[in-house]
Amino acid sequence: EYIDGESLADRVKRGALPWTEAVEVVEGVAKGLAHAAERGLIHRDIKPGNVLLARDGTPKLTDFGIAKPLDGQPDEPTGSHSTTGLQASNLTAVGSFVGTPAYAAPEQARGAQVDHRADLYALGVTFFELLTGDRLFRGESPLAIITHHARTPPDLGHLPADTPPALARILAHMLAKDPDDRYPDYQPLLDDLASAKPRTEPAAPLGGRLAAGFVDIAAISVLTKPLDSFSMLDSVEQWSSASIAYLLVSAGIGYTLGQRTIGHEVASTHGDAPTARQRFARVSCFVVPIVLIQVGWGLGLLWLLPLAVGWLLLMPSSVIAREDGRSINDLLSQTQVLQVGARRR
Repeated sequence: EYIDGESLADRVKRGALPWTEAVEVVEGVAKGLAHAAERGLIHRDIKPGNVLLARDGTPKLTDFGIAKPLDGQPDEPTGSHSTTGLQASNLTAVGSFVGTPAYAAPEQARGAQVDHRADLYALGVTFFELLTGDRLFRGESPLAIITHHARTPPDLGHLPADTPPALARILAHMLAKDPDDRYPDYQPLLDDLASAKPRTEPAAPLGGRLAAGFVDIAAISVLTKPLDSFSMLDSVEQWSSASIAYLLVSAGIGYTLGQRTIGHEVASTHGDAPTARQRFARVSCFVVPIVLIQVGWGLGLLWLLPLAVGWLLLMPSSVIAREDGRSINDLLSQTQVLQVGARRR
């Protein structure tokens, strides 16, 4: 097949790819490798130089010259060349070591049994290079590079600042030294890559967010009722205590009843699931003013009440003021609320 385009290696020479573009490339290569694995083949030489990019950006996997059946047998030496005899770290060798040192999985470099997880490792090394524009490991000799792959943990702190945390987790999984710690096959990798892609759902509109808020207030009111029978607190303190408990539980499970009912979903600014820190940062924007109301009411510090109410009103008003529909608590927690449709029960 003739490919009108360039190699991925040539593309990386011009600099790192945007993370969204890198995900598309890795996803395409992973699908090609999955197709080969279904037919009992592993590639054994995954690297940017063996991936061609068509004009439309579609990746094409090439050079199956050293591919082998998935028989689980270690490589048999086919010549007198060894790893130390390689002339450069970006060349494919024939001998006791088969592959390219800069992208070789630790077990592949040892000449041990290899399977599709060695290709997964090499794809992870390629993924790192696409995101950073640099090799995962460098060394004075191919042997030094192979030693790094076998012993040195990957420095994922070198990823660009805008890289979603989900991609760092994916890379850590792909680059595990032990094959058993990597993805067992390509489908879980493809699922994680799909989840890491930018979300296409629209931001939740103000009306929907207010509706979700009213549902939450109704739920809190229901929770407040049981406190009447055994609590010595007055109604304001009962309501604020129930609100705080409701919000903390919602942060723990990742959504409120209102969000679930209206069809809203909280995501990080990258589109993946928010971390626990982000979830609790979101609810703290409501918990703090509620605590101020509770303290101000209980201690007679009534001047705290307008501050707390003003802060609570600032959050919906900030949605109106911003074109992206994000509120103050969205910005502080680096999250967003998306309209994903009504949830099925």
